[in-house]
Amino acid sequence: MNVLINRSLLKDNKTVNMDAIVYDKLSECDFNCDDFIFGTIQECSKLKDMPNCSFMDIKVSDWLAFLKEEYINYDGYFKQAWQLNETDIGKFCRCNSGNKSWAGQLISTKIDIDTISQLVMEDEILYIAPSQNIINEKRFWVIDGKIIGSSHYYNPFNSNIDCENNNDEALDYAKKIIDIYYEPATQYTLDIGWDVNKGKFQVIEYNCFNTSGFYKSDVNQIIKKVKEKFDAASDKVVG
Repeated sequence: MNVLINRSLLKDNKTVNMDAIVYDKLSECDFNCDDFIFGTIQECSKLKDMPNCSFMDIKVSDWLAFLKEEYINYDGYFKQAWQLNETDIGKFCRCNSGNKSWAGQLISTKIDIDTISQLVMEDEILYIAPSQNIINEKRFWVIDGKIIGSSHYYNPFNSNIDCENNNDEALDYAKKIIDIYYEPATQYTLDIGWDVNKGKFQVIEYNCFNTSGFYKSDVNQIIKKVKEKFDAASDKVVG
Protein backbone atom coordinates (compact mmCIF):
# COMPACT_ATOMS: atom_id res chain seq x y z
CA MET A 1 0.00 0.00 0.00
CA ASN A 2 1.31 3.41 -0.97
CA VAL A 3 0.59 6.60 0.95
CA LEU A 4 0.05 9.73 -1.13
CA ILE A 5 -0.01 13.23 0.40
CA ASN A 6 -1.11 16.47 -1.22
CA ARG A 7 1.63 19.01 -0.62
CA SER A 8 -0.91 21.63 0.49
CA LEU A 9 -1.71 19.58 3.62
CA LEU A 10 1.94 19.71 4.69
CA LYS A 11 2.51 23.47 4.28
CA ASP A 12 5.77 24.09 6.17
CA ASN A 13 5.91 20.62 7.75
CA LYS A 14 9.21 19.07 6.68
CA THR A 15 9.09 15.85 8.71
CA VAL A 16 8.13 13.44 5.92
CA ASN A 17 10.97 11.01 5.26
CA MET A 18 9.06 7.74 5.12
CA ASP A 19 7.97 6.05 1.91
CA ALA A 20 5.26 8.53 1.00
CA ILE A 21 4.49 10.15 -2.33
CA VAL A 22 4.06 13.92 -2.02
CA TYR A 23 2.12 15.32 -4.96
CA ASP A 24 0.67 18.58 -6.26
CA LYS A 25 -2.11 17.18 -8.47
CA LEU A 26 -3.72 13.81 -7.84
CA SER A 27 -4.71 13.59 -11.49
CA GLU A 28 -1.01 13.32 -12.33
CA CYS A 29 -0.44 10.38 -9.96
CA ASP A 30 -0.69 6.64 -10.52
CA PHE A 31 -2.59 5.02 -7.65
CA ASN A 32 -4.91 2.10 -7.05
CA CYS A 33 -7.72 1.15 -4.66
CA ASP A 34 -5.28 -0.23 -2.05
CA ASP A 35 -3.47 3.08 -1.63
CA PHE A 36 -4.17 5.60 1.11
CA ILE A 37 -4.55 9.21 0.06
CA PHE A 38 -4.27 12.38 2.13
CA GLY A 39 -5.79 14.90 -0.25
CA THR A 40 -7.96 17.95 -0.55
CA ILE A 41 -11.68 17.73 0.11
CA GLN A 42 -12.28 18.24 -3.61
CA GLU A 43 -9.98 15.34 -4.49
CA CYS A 44 -11.23 12.90 -1.87
CA SER A 45 -14.87 13.71 -2.62
CA LYS A 46 -14.31 12.11 -6.02
CA LEU A 47 -12.87 8.88 -4.57
CA LYS A 48 -16.19 7.28 -3.64
CA ASP A 49 -14.99 3.86 -4.80
CA MET A 50 -12.05 4.06 -2.37
CA PRO A 51 -13.65 4.03 1.10
CA ASN A 52 -10.30 4.42 2.87
CA CYS A 53 -9.58 7.58 0.91
CA SER A 54 -12.96 9.20 0.34
CA PHE A 55 -14.15 12.37 2.05
CA MET A 56 -16.28 11.93 5.17
CA ASP A 57 -18.55 14.90 5.79
CA ILE A 58 -18.68 15.22 9.60
CA LYS A 59 -21.36 17.80 10.35
CA VAL A 60 -21.85 20.04 13.39
CA SER A 61 -25.28 18.45 13.83
CA ASP A 62 -23.58 15.01 14.03
CA TRP A 63 -21.50 15.82 17.10
CA LEU A 64 -23.65 18.46 18.78
CA ALA A 65 -26.21 16.00 20.14
CA PHE A 66 -23.48 13.90 21.76
CA LEU A 67 -21.10 16.55 23.05
CA LYS A 68 -23.63 19.10 24.32
CA GLU A 69 -21.75 21.49 26.65
CA GLU A 70 -18.38 19.97 25.68
CA TYR A 71 -18.76 21.65 22.26
CA ILE A 72 -17.38 25.16 22.49
CA ASN A 73 -20.32 26.60 20.53
CA TYR A 74 -23.03 24.51 22.17
CA ASP A 75 -25.37 27.49 22.66
CA GLY A 76 -25.94 28.13 18.96
CA TYR A 77 -28.68 27.55 16.42
CA PHE A 78 -29.17 26.42 12.83
CA LYS A 79 -30.69 28.35 9.96
CA GLN A 80 -30.48 28.44 6.19
CA ALA A 81 -28.29 31.05 4.53
CA TRP A 82 -31.23 32.99 3.13
CA GLN A 83 -32.54 33.46 6.69
CA LEU A 84 -29.50 35.43 7.91
CA ASN A 85 -30.46 38.83 9.25
CA GLU A 86 -29.26 41.58 11.58
CA THR A 87 -30.08 39.53 14.71
CA ASP A 88 -27.09 37.35 13.79
CA ILE A 89 -24.59 40.22 13.91
CA GLY A 90 -21.94 39.74 16.58
CA LYS A 91 -22.00 35.93 16.26
CA PHE A 92 -19.73 33.39 14.59
CA CYS A 93 -21.20 31.63 11.57
CA ARG A 94 -20.06 28.43 9.86
CA CYS A 95 -21.54 25.78 7.60
CA ASN A 96 -23.12 22.76 9.25
CA SER A 97 -21.29 20.68 6.66
CA GLY A 98 -17.64 19.82 7.09
CA ASN A 99 -16.88 20.27 3.41
CA LYS A 100 -15.11 23.58 4.14
CA SER A 101 -16.53 25.20 1.00
CA TRP A 102 -16.47 28.28 3.20
CA ALA A 103 -14.38 28.47 6.36
CA GLY A 104 -16.82 30.49 8.47
CA GLN A 105 -16.47 33.95 9.98
CA LEU A 106 -17.61 36.43 12.57
CA ILE A 107 -20.64 38.41 11.43
CA SER A 108 -19.67 41.96 12.38
CA THR A 109 -21.87 44.02 10.06
CA LYS A 110 -24.70 43.79 7.56
CA ILE A 111 -22.00 43.73 4.88
CA ASP A 112 -20.79 40.39 6.29
CA ILE A 113 -24.29 38.96 5.89
CA ASP A 114 -24.30 40.05 2.26
CA THR A 115 -20.84 38.55 1.75
CA ILE A 116 -21.84 35.19 3.24
CA SER A 117 -24.95 35.12 1.07
CA GLN A 118 -22.70 35.39 -1.98
CA LEU A 119 -20.32 32.65 -0.81
CA VAL A 120 -22.83 29.87 -0.06
CA MET A 121 -26.04 28.55 -1.60
CA GLU A 122 -29.20 30.11 -0.18
CA ASP A 123 -30.38 26.73 1.17
CA GLU A 124 -27.01 25.97 2.85
CA ILE A 125 -27.54 25.09 6.49
CA LEU A 126 -25.47 27.32 8.77
CA TYR A 127 -24.63 27.08 12.46
CA ILE A 128 -24.52 30.38 14.33
CA ALA A 129 -23.25 30.87 17.88
CA PRO A 130 -21.69 33.51 20.15
CA SER A 131 -18.05 34.23 19.35
CA GLN A 132 -15.54 32.60 21.70
CA ASN A 133 -12.04 33.60 22.82
CA ILE A 134 -10.00 30.50 22.04
CA ILE A 135 -6.27 29.88 22.54
CA ASN A 136 -4.00 26.82 22.63
CA GLU A 137 -5.81 25.12 19.76
CA LYS A 138 -4.70 21.59 19.09
CA ARG A 139 -5.45 18.84 16.56
CA PHE A 140 -5.40 15.14 17.43
CA TRP A 141 -5.19 12.34 14.87
CA VAL A 142 -7.26 9.31 15.91
CA ILE A 143 -7.42 5.74 14.62
CA ASP A 144 -9.56 3.07 16.30
CA GLY A 145 -10.02 5.20 19.40
CA LYS A 146 -6.28 5.80 19.87
CA ILE A 147 -4.43 9.09 19.42
CA ILE A 148 -1.60 8.57 16.92
CA GLY A 149 -0.44 12.16 16.48
CA SER A 150 -1.09 15.77 17.44
CA SER A 151 -0.12 19.32 16.63
CA HIS A 152 -0.88 22.87 17.67
CA TYR A 153 -2.61 24.85 14.98
CA TYR A 154 -0.61 27.04 12.70
CA ASN A 155 -2.50 30.31 13.20
CA PRO A 156 -0.74 33.49 12.04
CA PHE A 157 -3.70 35.59 13.18
CA ASN A 158 -3.53 34.65 16.86
CA SER A 159 -0.29 35.62 18.59
CA ASN A 160 -1.76 34.51 21.92
CA ILE A 161 -1.57 30.80 21.13
CA ASP A 162 0.36 29.03 23.87
CA CYS A 163 2.21 26.16 22.22
CA GLU A 164 3.90 24.88 25.37
CA ASN A 165 1.54 25.01 28.34
CA ASN A 166 -1.36 22.66 29.08
CA ASN A 167 -0.13 19.89 26.75
CA ASP A 168 -0.84 17.14 29.29
CA GLU A 169 -4.22 18.62 30.12
CA ALA A 170 -5.06 18.88 26.42
CA LEU A 171 -4.13 15.24 25.87
CA ASP A 172 -6.18 14.09 28.85
CA TYR A 173 -9.17 16.08 27.64
CA ALA A 174 -8.94 14.67 24.11
CA LYS A 175 -8.80 11.12 25.52
CA LYS A 176 -11.89 11.83 27.62
CA ILE A 177 -13.84 13.03 24.60
CA ILE A 178 -12.77 9.98 22.58
CA ASP A 179 -13.52 7.47 25.35
CA ILE A 180 -16.75 8.90 26.73
CA TYR A 181 -18.48 11.18 24.29
CA TYR A 182 -18.31 10.71 20.55
CA GLU A 183 -16.37 9.12 17.71
CA PRO A 184 -17.65 9.89 14.21
CA ALA A 185 -15.60 7.21 12.44
CA THR A 186 -12.77 4.69 12.87
CA GLN A 187 -10.33 7.43 11.85
CA TYR A 188 -10.75 11.20 12.12
CA THR A 189 -9.16 14.32 13.54
CA LEU A 190 -10.35 16.06 16.71
CA ASP A 191 -9.69 19.76 17.26
CA ILE A 192 -9.85 21.24 20.75
CA GLY A 193 -9.01 24.63 22.24
CA TRP A 194 -8.78 26.46 25.54
CA ASP A 195 -11.88 28.60 26.13
CA VAL A 196 -10.52 31.67 27.91
CA ASN A 197 -13.89 32.71 29.32
CA LYS A 198 -14.78 29.27 30.69
CA GLY A 199 -11.23 28.41 31.72
CA LYS A 200 -11.18 24.91 30.23
CA PHE A 201 -10.63 22.89 27.08
CA GLN A 202 -13.56 22.28 24.76
CA VAL A 203 -14.15 20.67 21.37
CA ILE A 204 -13.87 22.99 18.37
CA GLU A 205 -14.67 20.50 15.62
CA TYR A 206 -14.10 17.10 14.05
CA ASN A 207 -12.62 16.71 10.57
CA CYS A 208 -12.17 14.03 7.95
CA PHE A 209 -8.92 12.12 8.57
CA ASN A 210 -7.91 12.08 4.90
CA THR A 211 -8.32 15.82 4.30
CA SER A 212 -6.94 17.36 7.50
CA GLY A 213 -3.88 19.61 7.45
CA PHE A 214 -0.85 18.23 9.30
CA TYR A 215 0.43 21.50 10.82
CA LYS A 216 3.44 20.56 13.02
CA SER A 217 2.50 16.94 13.65
CA ASP A 218 4.92 14.02 13.24
CA VAL A 219 3.78 12.99 9.78
CA ASN A 220 6.03 9.92 9.76
CA GLN A 221 4.33 8.57 12.88
CA ILE A 222 0.90 9.11 11.32
CA ILE A 223 1.98 7.39 8.10
CA LYS A 224 3.39 4.49 10.12
CA LYS A 225 0.10 3.96 11.98
CA VAL A 226 -1.92 4.24 8.77
CA LYS A 227 0.23 1.59 7.12
CA GLU A 228 -0.05 -0.70 10.14
CA LYS A 229 -3.85 -0.47 10.13
CA PHE A 230 -4.57 -0.71 6.43
CA ASP A 231 -1.81 -3.14 5.50
CA ALA A 232 -3.15 -5.45 8.22
CA ALA A 233 -6.67 -5.07 6.87
CA SER A 234 -5.45 -5.86 3.36
CA ASP A 235 -3.64 -8.98 4.60
CA LYS A 236 -6.86 -10.23 6.21
CA VAL A 237 -8.76 -9.80 2.96
CA VAL A 238 -6.07 -11.62 1.00
CA GLY A 239 -5.88 -14.38 3.64
